[in-house]
Amino acid sequence: MKWEQIDDHHDRSKIFGGWLVKASTPVVHNMIDTGHGMSDGWDWRIALCFVPDPNHEWTIEEVQP
Repeated sequence: MKWEQIDDHHDRSKIFGGWLVKASTPVVHNMIDTGHGMSDGWDWRIALCFVPDPNHEWTIEEVQP
């Protein structure tokens, strides 16, 4: 599957009938030190959704600084 970057945390992939959109968000965890040497950490939260666009007309505009 080919992914196209929308912004720093979102990508899209062209599929039949529209787009599959992926959101990736880093999450930091503050945990109680239980003596096992781990008091914090992080992971990625991933979510997917379908955006209907049968003719694939959605264009991504670049934001100018």
